[in-house]
Amino acid sequence: MFINQLTALSCKMGTAKTMTQADKKQDETAVARRSIISLRIGYIVSLAALAIICAFFFTEQNKRNRSIQQIGELSESLAKLDLEMRAIADRSNRLAQTYSEYQAYQDPRLVNATLTEKRKIRDAMPVDPDILSALSSLEFRFEKTRTSLENLRREWLQAPTDLIHEIQVKSRYMTNKDPLLNHAQMLGSERIKAVRTKKDIYWAGREINGLYEEIIRPTNLYVQEQFRDYLASLSLAQGALLQRYLLATMGLLLVLGLGVFVPIDLIIRQMIKRLQDKTREVDAALTKAQLGDRAKSEFLATMSHEIRTPMNGVLGMAELLTRTELDTRQRTFTDVILKSGNALLEIINDILDFSKIDAGQLVLDPKPFNLVDTAEDVATLMSSRVVEKDIELVVRIAPGLPDKLIGDPGRIRQVLTNLIGNAVKFTEQGHVMVDINWREAEKVGRAERLSISIAVRDTGIGIPAAKLDAIFDKFSQVDGSSTRKHEGTGLGLAIATRLVELMGGRIEVESELGVGSTFSFTVEMDVDGETSVKAAPSYQAPGRRVLVIDDNAINRMILTEQIRDWGFDCVAVEGGEIGLDLLRHARSNLGIGIDLVVLDFQMPGMSGAEVAKAIRSDPHISNTPILVLSSVDQADQLEALKNLDIFAQLTKPVRTAQLRKTVQTALHQLDIEPDQKKAVPVRTQEFQNSTTRIKTAGEADPAPASRTEPLVLVAEDNPINQIVFQQTLDGMGHVHRLAVNGREAVRLWRELRPTLVLMDVSMPELNGLEATAEIRTIEAREGLLPTPIIAVTAHSLKGDEDRCLAAGMDDYLSKPISPEKLGAMIDRWLPIAMTNVNAA
Repeated sequence: MFINQLTALSCKMGTAKTMTQADKKQDETAVARRSIISLRIGYIVSLAALAIICAFFFTEQNKRNRSIQQIGELSESLAKLDLEMRAIADRSNRLAQTYSEYQAYQDPRLVNATLTEKRKIRDAMPVDPDILSALSSLEFRFEKTRTSLENLRREWLQAPTDLIHEIQVKSRYMTNKDPLLNHAQMLGSERIKAVRTKKDIYWAGREINGLYEEIIRPTNLYVQEQFRDYLASLSLAQGALLQRYLLATMGLLLVLGLGVFVPIDLIIRQMIKRLQDKTREVDAALTKAQLGDRAKSEFLATMSHEIRTPMNGVLGMAELLTRTELDTRQRTFTDVILKSGNALLEIINDILDFSKIDAGQLVLDPKPFNLVDTAEDVATLMSSRVVEKDIELVVRIAPGLPDKLIGDPGRIRQVLTNLIGNAVKFTEQGHVMVDINWREAEKVGRAERLSISIAVRDTGIGIPAAKLDAIFDKFSQVDGSSTRKHEGTGLGLAIATRLVELMGGRIEVESELGVGSTFSFTVEMDVDGETSVKAAPSYQAPGRRVLVIDDNAINRMILTEQIRDWGFDCVAVEGGEIGLDLLRHARSNLGIGIDLVVLDFQMPGMSGAEVAKAIRSDPHISNTPILVLSSVDQADQLEALKNLDIFAQLTKPVRTAQLRKTVQTALHQLDIEPDQKKAVPVRTQEFQNSTTRIKTAGEADPAPASRTEPLVLVAEDNPINQIVFQQTLDGMGHVHRLAVNGREAVRLWRELRPTLVLMDVSMPELNGLEATAEIRTIEAREGLLPTPIIAVTAHSLKGDEDRCLAAGMDDYLSKPISPEKLGAMIDRWLPIAMTNVNAA
């Protein structure tokens, strides 16, 4: 009971403590928010006050500056006027002194005359000629000075009111009505007009000089003194204003510093501290995430290895089982195992790839590669699916494509596999066509850059317009209903889309329901300038003529384009009867012969075997070389061609290089032996023994007579995979030896000097990488030619292939390995290996 109560109390205290911490955190946040708001308000108010003070000081300063400017201009005008009036006074005084002897002169006509008579006599009296020049000079000076007086009047009215009022009040000779009245009286014209005699000019001169000296000059001096005093007072006031401004500004800055900036600095310090704490937390979280990411990558690598190893055993054993004698029921079960296993492998690959893409871990690995070989490799691997349906899989390569481009061949192959696989899946009849075109793009530096357009066209079910955008989403299906006919994870197109985007392109789709679909994308690739050359035939004979007989229009178009690009004349017809008529007509009526017939094996109406038999039965055309193109599933039917002297037989989809070489060989043989009656047939392995395994088009040529029997060394520790390799190599007719670990592989290599090594990477005692490094060290020390070593591993993540190649291996195969993939890899490296053996 006591324990229960104590437990409850502890829980309550813990809860209360948690709530207290949460409330405290909320209170701190609220206080910080209010403090920030208060600081913002104080900052804004301080800035506003500072702006008001600055505006006030500017206004006052501007006002005083205008007053100083006005007083300066007024003082300058007054000084100018005073100078001109002093000159007039001096001139008048000199005239008075000149004519001073006439000051007491009495005109006899005016002695006894009355005032009225005196005025009349003076008005009628002419001006003394002796004073005309002096009067004209004074009149000119008066006019000029009156102009200066008018300017002074205007400036006087614009001067500061308080200054003008104070001057007028304190001045002895100025009046409020007209402060410059005395100046105007001195310059009055009536005084000059009244002068007639020398006596008149004497008294006028004394009067003008006296007015200036006694009234004008003291007034001017007084006004100038008032101007100086006013300017002095303005200077004092301006200094006091500046002092007040500086004090107010310093006060505001002090308020800003203590009331705003110091608190802001404290808040910023707290924020920096919190940011540093958060940064440490984020760094710790990032480190944790990186560790988790590394663990995830290791998990993916481990899972990939652990899944692919048993899958290689399952699929390999199932493939070997299909090569044994089985009844119909057993073969059906085995086919189901193979199809289900391959479907499961595709799902696993999609999930692993998408997990890498979704985590942003997938990066491109650009390297020189042959795009044509890559596309045809995919088509060859897809041929087993094509034979299950009544469709054709064809590859068209635009002429002139360079043989080496810089790109990621693995990802290009993956995109093509997805697109071609979808096209085959949703096409029940017609064809699937891979169309590769190119054009020159803008150069980047010195590298030649091409724009590569790849389109996969099919005549399948098509896609509804409403679902065209959705098909690129992950886990999306064209038919998502529970009754859909075509299975799949819905990841293939999503992965292909992301891969193409990584390459700088974009997948587009055009589709019409019930007609078919076209998936296309365009990417730019650099040409490998060191190794790439434009594909050019090694043998050209423009006069040679080739006839193509094929019921499929796409095949006819592609074959015609290829053969003409190789420099030969070519014509194509759609059936055997038309072809025979053309052969006979050309020989009998035109006198020309067809140098080679490229014949499709399976055609409606008249089959390829029947056409070949008809050619051999006609003596006019019986010596025409015949090249037969057949599908993988037609191997058992090739017995019909055995006695028809077929020059060569190739399996669809035919590789471009192999077809070109075969055509050139057939035509070149005619040049070497022009008198021969019949071409010596070059029979392929399929044709010689149709009951053995189906080989690819790359095996059309027989091995050279000089080649010795090759020996393949297999290093594999897994017992099931050992059986798979042994049985597969036995089926191919290759002699082989088995090593169960890396150390035994090195020992057997020393003893046997094999032609080719298939090296598993993960093995006990000595792994494949270490074993390869040891072999390469021995070869370098003893001066031996390198033995081709092919990595065979269940690791398929980014970097696995690079590690294998860096260890000294020559190529890379990821498990599970089908007989087709293994056969293609061996056929690629055996000629090189045999060349090394013969050279040694």
